[in-house]
Amino acid sequence: MFLGTLSPAQVSSRVRMHLEVGGVLFPVNQLGPDSAIVEATAAHSPGPARLLVAVDDTLTVRQAFLPEGIPPGPFRTRLALV
Repeated sequence: MFLGTLSPAQVSSRVRMHLEVGGVLFPVNQLGPDSAIVEATAAHSPGPARLLVAVDDTLTVRQAFLPEGIPPGPFRTRLALV
């Protein structure tokens, strides 16, 4: 089926999410109200972080705290936005 030309209003937004810890960016695969699935290459201790969410060309940055740190690998990580 041919849908014709799509206008920008008919196309999904481009969303990118990262967690910045100690100046290092880690991709966020999924974000929930109090957790995120983060792809970390190494474990990180509990502490402050920044959540960066880009929707199309708009970037939102939120301060966060990692009460349990980040385990290595794509695991669910507790996240508290501050």
